[in-house]
Amino acid sequence: MCRVGLIAAMALTVAGPACADNHGSNVSQSNQSQLADLSDGDLTALASSSYDKLTKQNTRVNIGRYHGAIVVADFPCSDLCPQETTRVIHFDVSVGVECDKAGGKSIAYAVPRGIGMSVQTFCVPAILVPRN
Repeated sequence: MCRVGLIAAMALTVAGPACADNHGSNVSQSNQSQLADLSDGDLTALASSSYDKLTKQNTRVNIGRYHGAIVVADFPCSDLCPQETTRVIHFDVSVGVECDKAGGKSIAYAVPRGIGMSVQTFCVPAILVPRN
């Protein structure tokens, strides 16, 4: 599949509601074998692409595998949906040791919650971590 087709396919694969705890995999065993392998270019292209905030709000998308680890995108939103829907692309592993093993970095993000924001830590692929 060409890269453009792969990114389009990733954007359409919705797995269900976003999980707020980020502790462990929410991808079923049967879905794990169907995930595409991703390159640096795939992840950076997806991260810089636009998305439909209305259809993505409060969902989780299974993106694929990056260096063997499952990558998902969560689209949290709360009281000002869909305009405040955000996207967080991250490994589907716990922060800390599992994140380090996957080659990720534990990054804290302010995400919509209730009538405000809350800080949640996600395991982000290193290629997506901003460099100073």
